[in-house]
Amino acid sequence: MDLIKIGALLMIFTISGVGYHRMTAVENEIASVHFNGDQFVNLSPTKAYSDYEYWPMLKAYWDADAQDRLPKIEIPVHELKAGDFDSIPADFSYTWLGHSSFLLEIEGNRLLFDPVLGDRASMLSFAGPKRMHESPISVTDLPALNGVVISHDHYDHLDKPTIQALAQGSQVHFYMPLEVGKHFRAWGVPEERIHEYDWWDAVQFGSVKMVCTPARHSSGRGLFDQNSTLWSSWSLIGEKYKVFYSGDTADMPEFADIVAQFGAFDISIFQVGAYNTLWEDAHILPSQALEANAVLGVKTMIPVHWATFDLALHPWDAPIKALYSAADQYSFFIRVPEIGESVDVAGLRNNSDWWNNELVKKAAS
Repeated sequence: MDLIKIGALLMIFTISGVGYHRMTAVENEIASVHFNGDQFVNLSPTKAYSDYEYWPMLKAYWDADAQDRLPKIEIPVHELKAGDFDSIPADFSYTWLGHSSFLLEIEGNRLLFDPVLGDRASMLSFAGPKRMHESPISVTDLPALNGVVISHDHYDHLDKPTIQALAQGSQVHFYMPLEVGKHFRAWGVPEERIHEYDWWDAVQFGSVKMVCTPARHSSGRGLFDQNSTLWSSWSLIGEKYKVFYSGDTADMPEFADIVAQFGAFDISIFQVGAYNTLWEDAHILPSQALEANAVLGVKTMIPVHWATFDLALHPWDAPIKALYSAADQYSFFIRVPEIGESVDVAGLRNNSDWWNNELVKKAAS
């Protein structure tokens, strides 16, 4: 079996959470209506990974041409240092760090979401999905944070080396769905800095209430702990601004419940990549993502979960092209900052097409 075939297997392991890491399925007695006694469950009927037809998935990866899945351009990256954030508006700004990792400044709070700053999204340090571009920042160059927020425990959203470096290099606290804390405890993070939430639980950061809201997905980092931790989206409700972060999700009716609870959002930071009809119950399709944002009433959609790791069969830029091809049907803006670019969200309106930039293509040729 050559490295391409091994890579295909590791891609499936990454998006499904199936790996070689072994941890007991449930460590604590869990009081949650979203826990059925054995595992966490979605609100909408959802195919379990044990019910997926893995042979068609493996065959699709095996037969796929990987050529278009990796960029032929050099993806532009803005290198960041801690001091760079001194001039960034603390009222409402966004910095994409690649994939689903980003820094959000909202009403004086600086929060880091789903930080994966290493070279791979994998259970292995030497194999598995590798970055298409350099990380724009190292852990040691991150600015002071009010919190680190996790959506779920799959490898492309929860990176052990990044978390350990954050825990050892600062006194930052970590916020996550129920039972994700078992990983943090195993990695040596002090108990008092681990905060776990069920759906609709909330934590206050000054004027901003951050609510753990539903997503339709799954969890697990090993063969024996599937869905033993909760997954979530996050809704941030401030006095001036409202932000929705999807985490990883399939399409779900709960988007309507979220907007009914909090009203329309100023921006969404929304997962758009690593989709396929073979696993539509785990990752939303671009057309569904557009509809979901319409339901959420967003003014601006910022797509994430693409352009960093090769986790599916589609070309690397297919998610963003699919969004723009149908964008005229919707009243909200789609904005795609470059990786490492900090943008003032309050004034964010113009679309960007850096992935189509001929100057970038020429520079990479």
